[in-house]
Amino acid sequence: MSALLKLVEKGINREDLMDLALRLIRRPSPQTDQMEFEPLVKSFIRETLVDELKQRNIEDVTLDDMGNLICRIGNKNAKKKIFFLGYAMNHPASSMVDPYKGEVVDTVKGKALRGRGIAEQKGSLAGMIAAADFLNKHQDQLDGELIFAVSLAGETGRHLAVDNICKTLDLKADLGIVGIGTNGDICQGNKGRVDVHIHVYGKSCHSSTPASGINAIEGASLVVQKLQGLVPAGEHPRLGRPTLTSTSIKSFPDATHTIQNECRLVFDRRLLPGDEAETALGEIRDALGNMDPYRIEVKEGPVTFPSEVPDDSIVIQELRTAIEEIRETEAKCFFSNGAIDAGYVNKCGIPAVMFGPGQMDMWHTDNELLTVDDLVEGARIYTYLSFKYLSKR
Repeated sequence: MSALLKLVEKGINREDLMDLALRLIRRPSPQTDQMEFEPLVKSFIRETLVDELKQRNIEDVTLDDMGNLICRIGNKNAKKKIFFLGYAMNHPASSMVDPYKGEVVDTVKGKALRGRGIAEQKGSLAGMIAAADFLNKHQDQLDGELIFAVSLAGETGRHLAVDNICKTLDLKADLGIVGIGTNGDICQGNKGRVDVHIHVYGKSCHSSTPASGINAIEGASLVVQKLQGLVPAGEHPRLGRPTLTSTSIKSFPDATHTIQNECRLVFDRRLLPGDEAETALGEIRDALGNMDPYRIEVKEGPVTFPSEVPDDSIVIQELRTAIEEIRETEAKCFFSNGAIDAGYVNKCGIPAVMFGPGQMDMWHTDNELLTVDDLVEGARIYTYLSFKYLSKR
């Protein structure tokens, strides 16, 4: 075992890490209709996370004007930089019993932590905090800088928070890690997404005389039928084809016995690396064509960028080495249909992947778990990666 590996393994205290993760679970930070501006999410960062970092004698901890956390450790003028991005927001409690109790349970795979967000965001967040703590304690050995940010997002499906972080920092880094549960494997790329808002306009009248109106519900039905026949362009060797699926429909006015004069539909259009949202919207407009007597508007909603880094990217090389040193098994890469902030970080010129402890099939479930072994291993990988790259050599 190398001296660096011994130092990292000694530096990540199992019990302290468990206690930290449990504290993060016990402080609710759920997605609500207020999204990044939900008070519980803001206070989770402002109070819980700032306090956790300050207690570890990490001095450079600030909030941007939106309320995202920015922590910097090491030499700001150094050439070598790593960017870690964690998330504060987690899926709502939904039907999960005792989602914020924060408990240790026995499983067939050993001790595990139970609570909302632990497999998705909060296990990775705890691991990144542990890595930041380690680097802070060994600053005299650094010849680079760790920039650790925590986004107010996590479940919003848009880049609003990370955009604010990156613009606040004028962010530059050699590589980036987006901390979210990935089965402990490297998510090398992912599809992006654009929410397509389609408004169908008709003409209201009393439902006793339907011929006097133009029923927007019937127009919306035609929209769905037309788009079911649309095959989005493009194909990726690892991600397959893009998809288009309806996710929401509402009609107006909200009144009884009234032919509806407006329907609002939302479609989820997945994007492949290299795709542009406006091109995808153009396909949809062309597929709908002229729909007289209905008036149709197709608008761009929130967008998350697709992501892909090559096999020889620095982030793949460094993360692969860290995983294989800690785990003593070959690192695995995969591609995901899900969309989060790695694509945005890549757009900023920083090769980034998603990586973290936590099984993806645990996300949003009623019994969300993360084994303690996986939590510790994830924290060690974050620490080994960042310290090895940023230390004096």
